Amino acid sequence: MFDGTASKPAFFMNRAWSYIERHGNEFHDEAELVQFLGDNLEEEASEWFTQLNDEGAPELNNVDDFLRELRSHFEDSSRAQEAEAEIKSIRQKGRPAKDLVLEFRCLATNLRHWSQRLLVHYFQESLDEELLKICLCCGLPEDRIYE
Repeated sequence: MFDGTASKPAFFMNRAWSYIERHGNEFHDEAELVQFLGDNLEEEASEWFTQLNDEGAPELNNVDDFLRELRSHFEDSSRAQEAEAEIKSIRQKGRPAKDLVLEFRCLATNLRHWSQRLLVHYFQESLDEELLKICLCCGLPEDRIYE
């Protein structure tokens, strides 16, 4: 459930994406899936969703558009700005790669509006030189940045 609290849209969206990955194919179409997500909103967020329905908003027919609109409406913009600054400055600095990956993914959840290419660029920038060379030879798992 999401009530519209500015500090919580990323948590709701992560849970939504996790659910979509596991159960998204059980819905007839994206509009039905968006309605399901809307049923998990309460208080201010539920009122916002009702208004979208009343207006016949096109975002109700596409999950990506809906979640993007939800984020832009409820997210504390300073949180995204902080995540952007942090993701641009983090460095591996000899620590285990798994620690860097965990930190990077956590920050990336606040930057869903960023392209995959941009995220990969900053991830590569954060790696120690030796590991970066290995990744450039073997490739990065680009489709798993947000996981």
